[in-house]
Amino acid sequence: WIRCEQANLTISGVALSSLRADNDAGSQPVPARWAGRPYVYAGPGARLDLTGSTVSDLGEPPSDRAGLRPPANRSGSPPASARVVLAGVIWGRGSTGSAANVRFERNQVGLALVRSVGVRLSNVTVENSVLDGLLLRGDHGTALTGVISRNNGGSGMIITGVGPRHLADLIAAANAAAGGSAITQTGLVLTGVRTDADAGGGVRLVGCVRCTVTGL
Repeated sequence: WIRCEQANLTISGVALSSLRADNDAGSQPVPARWAGRPYVYAGPGARLDLTGSTVSDLGEPPSDRAGLRPPANRSGSPPASARVVLAGVIWGRGSTGSAANVRFERNQVGLALVRSVGVRLSNVTVENSVLDGLLLRGDHGTALTGVISRNNGGSGMIITGVGPRHLADLIAAANAAAGGSAITQTGLVLTGVRTDADAGGGVRLVGCVRCTVTGL
């Protein structure tokens, strides 16, 4: 894994993935079900910027190790509150940064922003994640521009944790759950969210107060 705190990390113009150590050719990624699959994490005081890259086949699977196995929800997959430990790339508490012209492919959860500050996602595609595409949990000042989340095994985007938030410009398509799910939010504003062929519906609001959705 790659982990940074009180540091700046820039990943630019590369294909970043996991590789099986037991594969002679050295070209096969670590299977999604294998424990110990690597991830990228930015912690307190860190700045993580990704540009012009592909990030694939990262993120821990649900595991009994260290008590990480969360209780399953009705679909049999972990709830949003637990999925941060599964993401391929995580902007954690007190971190900031950006992703521009980046593809996130086949990660457990594509990427997660967890109590991050001012992260900007621009021209980002998240696809074929085992679980959800994009997880926002207690983040502040996040900006989305041209974000596409499609063909993921859960929701295209999950919003949870303390708000309020104003989010715009997301396309969600062909996800196994909802295109976007907002859980226990107050004052959430979603603008310009477009959904298509998501199995769980377009936008799902659960326990939301004074939430506004426009431009569907």
